[in-house]
Amino acid sequence: MKIIAEHNHWRQVIDFQGDEGWVYFRLLSGKRTIIVKKDNILLKKTSEMNSNPIAILKYGVIGELINNNNGVCNVRFKDLTGWISKDDIWGC
Repeated sequence: MKIIAEHNHWRQVIDFQGDEGWVYFRLLSGKRTIIVKKDNILLKKTSEMNSNPIAILKYGVIGELINNNNGVCNVRFKDLTGWISKDDIWGC
């Protein structure tokens, strides 16, 4: 979920499918996560376009956002850490 507004202890959020609502702030964590929004996306070893792939990701897989840089995001999926295009994920 992405926070789009705040009011006292409430946060207005939107999810990757476009659904919106209000959530009490203590129910949200500060951990930044991403969701793969396409099927068969390559997770690359480095941020370079010609980098070797280390995994193929499926639609809906949830990972952790580490960093973003020039249209690519450094992400972690369990034991795999790599780079993926910002266009292929939601939350970066």
